[in-house]
Amino acid sequence: YTAFNGVDFEGTFHVNTVMDDDYAGFIFGYQDSSSFYVVMWKQMEQTYWQANPFRAVAEPGIQLKAVKSSTGPGEQLRNALWHTGDTASQVRLLWKDPRNVGWKDKTSYRWFLQHRPQVGYIRVRFYEGPELVADSNVVLDTTMRGGRLGVFCFSQENIIWANLRYRCNDTIPEDYETQRLQRA
Repeated sequence: YTAFNGVDFEGTFHVNTVMDDDYAGFIFGYQDSSSFYVVMWKQMEQTYWQANPFRAVAEPGIQLKAVKSSTGPGEQLRNALWHTGDTASQVRLLWKDPRNVGWKDKTSYRWFLQHRPQVGYIRVRFYEGPELVADSNVVLDTTMRGGRLGVFCFSQENIIWANLRYRCNDTIPEDYETQRLQRA
């Protein structure tokens, strides 16, 4: 229930099944059920089975989304979360792993998130054992200025989250200034 400003958030998730291929991940900057960031990883491409209110297609891979929903929980937000890409008045896709690689069954992945809302700095890395498998590099976004932390599941069974840790940290990482100057 604690809301954070600058935070480092890490944890491990493991899909303990060979059934299903849906979303697992985590949430940060959670203000309420209409305003939060989500990092979500889909195993395989899939069109959502409810075509209303719009056709939502999920691509495999890791996505970082800013959710700022005008409707809140319901069919619009459901399909917008499922869909890989932007959905007007619902979700903005801030980053997607260009490799389009889904998570593997019965495999543990560790994530490390750095969020510095005072400057809009976001960076997330995923590891499989000691190997770095994805790095968002620096993403700059100020949609949410801090908030709560949590885990995320969308239709995926048997996800185990473990070793969740967080640390308050307002120190701006060194790579922030380089990224900011490149965008200026």
